[in-house]
Amino acid sequence: MELLDFLRVLGTGLAVVMCSSPLPGIVKNGKLNKLHLVPTPFLYINHSARLMWFAYGMIRNIMSFVYVSSLTGSVSFIILCVFHFYRQTLAKFLVTYALVFSTAFYLVFSFVPFQVLGPIASATNILTYLSNVPKLKSAFSQKDSSQIDLTVTMAATLNASIWCLVALILEDYYFLAPNLVGISSGVLQVSGYFYLSSFASTKKLQ
Repeated sequence: MELLDFLRVLGTGLAVVMCSSPLPGIVKNGKLNKLHLVPTPFLYINHSARLMWFAYGMIRNIMSFVYVSSLTGSVSFIILCVFHFYRQTLAKFLVTYALVFSTAFYLVFSFVPFQVLGPIASATNILTYLSNVPKLKSAFSQKDSSQIDLTVTMAATLNASIWCLVALILEDYYFLAPNLVGISSGVLQVSGYFYLSSFASTKKLQ
């Protein structure tokens, strides 16, 4: 197996892990009626990014993007369904999703060239990685590391690292940019989590 193929397989696995990583928090907080702790923007923006990369892969005929985005898009959609199940808004979400998805699908494949779709997909993916940064600000203001979902952050950082290598090999800079942001954002959040955790431990000992 060549390096690129290995990285694609590894990246696909990590992308699935990243997309499914909010599930434990959704179930736990859903049962406790604390869904405000779930990284909600990440759920929506991440799914949107998967759909954008699917469209980008279809238009540019990059089948690896199509396969990965199909898989991760399905996983992220299931996660959204679970989230809305606990919010008791699943039926409303499914109807709204069907209307928005069908409209967006038609517009993208009818009018948007890949020269425009690439930057859009890249920007959406950047927003995915940045969507948890406000939680970091909240965590520092409250001195509470639990505001940062470490599972989601670690999964996103590892995923960005692998796909960054793939993007470099393919020389696809639309794909490289968001993954560089993902690595930077992830390192910042993980560092913040462990700093706040050690701060809380020190405070307890005093």
